[in-house]
Amino acid sequence: MMLRPAGRLIDRVPQRDPDNEGVRATVHLICERNDETHVRALLSQALASDGLAPTGLRVRRDDQGGTSLRAAVSLSGDPARALEQLITRLSLEPGVRDLHWHLDDTSLDSEREAAA
Repeated sequence: MMLRPAGRLIDRVPQRDPDNEGVRATVHLICERNDETHVRALLSQALASDGLAPTGLRVRRDDQGGTSLRAAVSLSGDPARALEQLITRLSLEPGVRDLHWHLDDTSLDSEREAAA
């Protein structure tokens, strides 16, 4: 019930042009250390869905028994729609304490143009 505000934030994200090559987003979550393996598996499975391409995963363990996961993804189409399913699934896990995502500033098109 506390994660419903996250759903409202997702609805407010501006929709991107579907013809756009892609955008980057980062998903952040903190879970109980005992649930890390299960949550990482769910995250990996969810990131394998259509429209999401994982580009990195960072894991940090804190002194209070929690684990912080940060997953970078590239996606095409509507980022809010793609990430909503991911966030909804992970928010159901009892060991997840914090969960949010944001769009990264640089689109994939801009990076490709800069590299060319």
